[in-house]
Amino acid sequence: MANKILGYALIALGIGIILFVVVDGYRTLTKQKEYVQFFNFQGISLDMSAALSNSLPPEIGQLLQQAGPLKQEIIPAEMVNGPTNIFVYLLFLGFFAMCGARIASIGTTLTRSVVVNLKEDKVTQTTTQ
Repeated sequence: MANKILGYALIALGIGIILFVVVDGYRTLTKQKEYVQFFNFQGISLDMSAALSNSLPPEIGQLLQQAGPLKQEIIPAEMVNGPTNIFVYLLFLGFFAMCGARIASIGTTLTRSVVVNLKEDKVTQTTTQ
């Protein structure tokens, strides 16, 4: 009887974890909840002074080098960090959902009743006269 009570408790806990993960993932994807920031990458940028200094006359190339780097941002940091952080967050949610499913599976194993069917071999006796 204690196994069944523990089994039902584990089933409830596993289903509760799965429901929490589903609701949290839904709220994250609909932007009702902010996801956890795992990474903080810089945006992807290109140094235009290095690219232009080779194609221009040497005098203008020296002026460009004295002016400092002319960095042009190609992809902003938000476009790099946002999808990466959401992907990792959803991976963590998937891991927790699998843990909840495993806990519920252990609970169902505990609640199952063990049924043993024994088959009797019928031995027929023949009488000879």
